[in-house]
Amino acid sequence: MRMTSARWAGRSVWYDRSVGIAEDAGSNPAPSTVRDSRLFSMIWDLKKKGYSERTLSGYAKRLKVLARNCNIDNPEDVKAFIAVQNWSNTYKEGVVNAYVHYVRMYSLNWVKPVLVVQIYKQHLQLEYTKVNI
Repeated sequence: MRMTSARWAGRSVWYDRSVGIAEDAGSNPAPSTVRDSRLFSMIWDLKKKGYSERTLSGYAKRLKVLARNCNIDNPEDVKAFIAVQNWSNTYKEGVVNAYVHYVRMYSLNWVKPVLVVQIYKQHLQLEYTKVNI
């Protein structure tokens, strides 16, 4: 593990290249925020209920996007944020489904928005070949 010193924003910073983490020299890591602990608690609760790791990682990513861009404890703010995004309706539905679990855990009042998701049927052309055995 190789540590290099660099100048960034007028401060001395240590950068760990193998992990890609930068931290201020001589400082302790900042404590997690209340929002992050609430997201972790929700994901941990779903894990105890038996949800798969893949589902949990998807929910965590989507909830972090919401938490970075709007007040996740205000359902109307979340609904407005989702509505103005240039995402596909399928992705919006995934974000809404992740947020539904958050709303249920913290007993927030929220009406799930209606999204129209088109399901395309792929027509497969099957060719039958007669085989003489």
